[in-house]
Amino acid sequence: MYIHIDLDCFFVSCERIKYPFLQDHPVVVVNSADNTIFLDKKFKKVHHNQKSGSFMPNLIYDKFDTHEFHYSQSSHSALNKGCRCCFCDFAKKRFFDPKTKKYKVVVAKSYDAKALGIATGTKLDEAFLLCPNLIALPQDYLFYYEKSNELKNYLQTQIPKLEQYSIDEFFGDLSGWVEPKDTKEFIQTLQHNIKQKFNLPVSIGASSGKWIAKLATSFAKPYGTKVVHANQVQSFINPIKIEKFPGIGKAYAKKLRNRGVYTLGQTKSVQGLFDSWGKHGKELFARIHAENQTFVKRSNSRQSVGISRVFETTYSKEEILHKASILAMHLCFSLNNMGLQPTLFSFKIKSNGYASIKKTLRIERVFSEYMYKKLCKEVIEELIPQNPQVYFISLSVSGFTQNKPKTLSLLEYDKDLRYKKIGNSLHAIRQKYGLSAIKYAM
Repeated sequence: MYIHIDLDCFFVSCERIKYPFLQDHPVVVVNSADNTIFLDKKFKKVHHNQKSGSFMPNLIYDKFDTHEFHYSQSSHSALNKGCRCCFCDFAKKRFFDPKTKKYKVVVAKSYDAKALGIATGTKLDEAFLLCPNLIALPQDYLFYYEKSNELKNYLQTQIPKLEQYSIDEFFGDLSGWVEPKDTKEFIQTLQHNIKQKFNLPVSIGASSGKWIAKLATSFAKPYGTKVVHANQVQSFINPIKIEKFPGIGKAYAKKLRNRGVYTLGQTKSVQGLFDSWGKHGKELFARIHAENQTFVKRSNSRQSVGISRVFETTYSKEEILHKASILAMHLCFSLNNMGLQPTLFSFKIKSNGYASIKKTLRIERVFSEYMYKKLCKEVIEELIPQNPQVYFISLSVSGFTQNKPKTLSLLEYDKDLRYKKIGNSLHAIRQKYGLSAIKYAM
């Protein structure tokens, strides 16, 4: 049997560990560090994260180095005295500044906030309209990361094969460890022990199929458990809408609806359609019907690394390039920490009045900060539209030679090696004195 463990409202649950009185109030966690790296300051402490998965940033900035967290510290003491606004007057001006509030969005919400219509991605000002008594807190990724890691260390002592799927999700394989008939008792005990040891509520699903276990968890929430045995899979999936299954996106859902398929149970009659989608389609069909052996992975190699920021609308081309350069520096710092050699480079910007503007390039050269920042400047400059109103930049890299060996270009090999050596020296200085200790223009 496979199990899927999902931490309920994880970010909010972490905040409630710090501030127990939040338990009875609608709470959201809001992105709060979007512009921190653009400040003219040094980051004294940067926590490098090598774990893969959703919501796991590559660089976690020390909470005492982010100005918004500093301000919120005093406001939290006010909260403990019964303050419902979450921030003292001084901090409130910073976090809820009318000029920036509209750029802040909800990244996590409590169930009572969700019941009021607040969703992940809701803008902060809209969230307050839906719930005037809402408590909004700035995200504290370092604390969430620490709690996730503590839980993972514990789960590894309880489950022989464990896979961390994201910061708040885990898969486990109980084969040879727990008899199928004892699964319900095992996951209920595990759920109870997690709540007692870490004060974190979790929901757990179990099934003979890994992805059916994940689907079962969504029906166990909040703070519940659900077991779907092998002989129950078909009856379980029969009424469930196709959009509920992980891996069926808008494109696949549209193709299925065009064939009159609206529930997972109905997919049984269109196996040929899934086969026509190639390897991914065949695997998706097998996942839906728990027919394949999808193994739990003890560790995941990182497939991509990226960094992105939303910021106040910027009209200056020079300022946009400046922000892109800073993001590139931080991304390079992360790549150097991980010792990764990317060959696929993706760039994306968002500007008012335009759809996302993006470009991806494959360049098989020795990676260096000099090479990447030069490439970033050229591509972002090309992407910036006429009369720009840019409010978002995203940089990401993938195609790592560590995952799939490639022959790098020999044409500029010697020059690239020199730049890489210089970059390694810069990296060593930044690790000791901060990311902004040395800067250079392109």
